[in-house]
Amino acid sequence: MSSAEHDRIAGNVAQWTLTNREHTDASAAAAWQREQLLWGVFNIPDRWVGDPAGLDVVELGCGTAYESAWFARNGARPVAVDPTPAQLETARRLQQETGIEFELVEAPAEDVPLPDASFDLAISEYGASLWADPERWLAEAERLVRPGGRLVFLTNSTLAHLCTPDEDETQITSRLVRSQFEPWETRWEGYAGAEFHLPHGDWIRLLRANGFRLDALEELRAPEDARTHEYYFVTPAEWARRWPGEDLWICTRARRLDGARRPGAKVPALPASERELPDSIAANVAEWTATNEEYTDAQAEKAWAHPGILWGVFGIPEREIGALPASVGGLDVVELGCGTAYFGAWLARRGARVTGVDPTPVQLATARRLMQKTHLEFPLVEAPAEDVPLPDESFDLAVSEYGASLWADPYMWVPEAARLLRPRGQLVFLTNSTLVYLTAPDSVEEMVGDELLRDQFGMYRIRWDGATGIEYHLPHGEWIALLRANGLEIEALHEPQPGASAENPGYYDFVDLEWARTWPAEEIWVARKA
Repeated sequence: MSSAEHDRIAGNVAQWTLTNREHTDASAAAAWQREQLLWGVFNIPDRWVGDPAGLDVVELGCGTAYESAWFARNGARPVAVDPTPAQLETARRLQQETGIEFELVEAPAEDVPLPDASFDLAISEYGASLWADPERWLAEAERLVRPGGRLVFLTNSTLAHLCTPDEDETQITSRLVRSQFEPWETRWEGYAGAEFHLPHGDWIRLLRANGFRLDALEELRAPEDARTHEYYFVTPAEWARRWPGEDLWICTRARRLDGARRPGAKVPALPASERELPDSIAANVAEWTATNEEYTDAQAEKAWAHPGILWGVFGIPEREIGALPASVGGLDVVELGCGTAYFGAWLARRGARVTGVDPTPVQLATARRLMQKTHLEFPLVEAPAEDVPLPDESFDLAVSEYGASLWADPYMWVPEAARLLRPRGQLVFLTNSTLVYLTAPDSVEEMVGDELLRDQFGMYRIRWDGATGIEYHLPHGEWIALLRANGLEIEALHEPQPGASAENPGYYDFVDLEWARTWPAEEIWVARKA
């Protein structure tokens, strides 16, 4: 461990020695008596860990070890790890007072002196998950957790971090005040310690790199009767009822990262009452008929002719992102919501056997015109992504770039994509970022800003003022739940930043370069079928 890492850990020990004196020593006795496992500053009852009886549990960054006490009281065998002597001294005092005994280990989560594969469950609630270097502590969690075991940890939400100013860490705002693309490590003014705040895409990447399969991301909402915490009052309850203040990650230590479905997980079938096609299909056909006349028909030839593969309104090259397979040659590919099918043309030119699917006749007519001109032909199917008339397990890759991913009901098109994919097939799709949805004015004519204009909880379907069509937007936790429910393992979430050569969008001008270089305007999901 480097001298800089030792200094950072020493700073966190100093910070929590002070916090123990100010708050946690006095509040620990009540926390040790909890009958339920509760998460976060709003004490949300657990529904993710379940019955811990018989489990070997390690708590990384345990503080005063009240969660380990709950596990011990409920039949688990916990070991609590923390680098701060004062916090562990409080825990030892409460062990003597309550008779609840378990092992306490003084060590940082980045370097835990415990044997490999010793635990069924690793947990962290504002411990290692916030105060330890994620590249180091996740590697330790992988080492400590047995294959098939779980990792569950809670930390501040990305959105809460982006809305907390440097000059006063106690006052969260309803504006984006810091860039998402800045370094993970944060040192608040007047604090000895250092926190780590990662965007969701980076968390997913590190979890995958360290052998964990993502089962769920719960973006926690403060209950209606919750009150702002008397000491940890950075996120008021009123704020956390509109936007998530805390993220709870639930992961499995994979035996092999191959997209295998969790034991017992089932792909749910839609009830008959929910199988009717949505009214958004007709609205979006009208929207894209007008857009084709106004823009996409004239632009299609240029798009088809581009030699590369580009993503989104800033045309970020695929070589900078790596979302698609390294080679698509010989793959059967379906593009859901293909529009004028330029993306499918790029893949077909590279040897893929492409089928384009779209509900808008004039968009497909443009694609056919370009096929005749370029002599690059592949099947086109006029159909909505919610109801594709193609056989089960026909494709190796399903893609969507602002097609089904934005304009089709996700609770219908994602099951269709899963149905169409062969086992081990991939789904790759791009859509607007959650931050774009939260900061976009109601009018389709206005650009996104830095103020949170609508709640995250409840986001799903929207028709912007002045628009004919209907868009669908899900927060990350709901995308993950939907993909996992349909037998798809999350492999990546790319939140790209436009590079030096990018230019402001012309027609799709809801966002500009300055904004998109500060916060992600678009996100690309990569998932694989079991």
